[in-house]
Amino acid sequence: MHLVNIKLEDALTLLYPFTETEMASIMFKRLEGSAAKPVFITRDMVKYLSQICFHTLVLAQSDIIGYEQHSLLTYKYPQCLEYLAFSGNRFSLSYNSHLIELLILAKKAANSKFFDISYNAVNFNNVRYCNIEALKNYSYRNEIYHNGCEVQSTDPSQYSNAYSNEDFLYSKMADGSNTTITLPDNLTFFRCLHYMTSYIEYGVNMFVRHSDSLRKVLEHRLEKKFKYDIYLAYANDKIQWAREFLLPRIECSWNMTVCIEDRDFSVGMAKADAIANAVAESKHAIFIISEIYQHDAWSKYEIERIEYEKCSNYIQKIVVIAKDESISCIPNELKNLLQHLTVIQWTDDETAWDKLCMALFTESY
Repeated sequence: MHLVNIKLEDALTLLYPFTETEMASIMFKRLEGSAAKPVFITRDMVKYLSQICFHTLVLAQSDIIGYEQHSLLTYKYPQCLEYLAFSGNRFSLSYNSHLIELLILAKKAANSKFFDISYNAVNFNNVRYCNIEALKNYSYRNEIYHNGCEVQSTDPSQYSNAYSNEDFLYSKMADGSNTTITLPDNLTFFRCLHYMTSYIEYGVNMFVRHSDSLRKVLEHRLEKKFKYDIYLAYANDKIQWAREFLLPRIECSWNMTVCIEDRDFSVGMAKADAIANAVAESKHAIFIISEIYQHDAWSKYEIERIEYEKCSNYIQKIVVIAKDESISCIPNELKNLLQHLTVIQWTDDETAWDKLCMALFTESY
């Protein structure tokens, strides 16, 4: 649909007959019915879209100002997605929930090749869209990369703004923070041009790590098939919190597999062997520290096995959570891995969850 007088919400409803099918492309661009009112994407709006195995999705110039938390994560077939374009909308990456949501989706969409999030969060005239169909043709790729996505030469005074000057809340730019992100391995095109916001109070420098060495390590890791995303280590005093609060979010909302001793260890196997096997089969490790864990006899062995796997370049992220505890409770043995640790002083709000999510889905926080 292009230049159709229909709201984006109604257009997404029309996808109902195509649920549980495979589609080549779904493209909604400049839907006139949504121009009068900004669109906030909810989980209910994408309930049909999330049940379709589509390879190309374009939601462009639809005045999208944001999306409900976890709305993007309801997508049932992330492995199908290859081409994604959110160009010309008005949501800001300065909001942690938006950035985290996109990073998680990008992580799951392992086969994605194209991602365009340009011309946000201010409306522009003469938006130059990439020709996705031409991009799929290898003989045209170089031309598209170098010429097909450049903004047209236009008088800047002709740019239209979605808000009046009175609506803008300008903020003083403070010292920025650095975030390194990992994009899908198959991604060949990433564009984030003409991206503006007036809401952020600090600069965010985003880096995409790409080098022959963090590549050799990746190839080395890919040789190994992991059974679990996370090995979770804690003492008896943290069992209730881990089971009732931590695991539901990680396993149900983030769709990650977690190994915990009292549920996943094989019956009849020696505990030392069970720990060694579970750690070796896990991609990341999370420690929930406490006084009891610090002095637990098996904690030293867990740390030893995780240190070994880290030195072998298999364990990728090591996160330490201090929930109602002081950082001083970090076991001395973990201090050997200090440069590889992400330590989170847990608070009972979304900030702590954001930090954990960023630690697991990005290279650094």
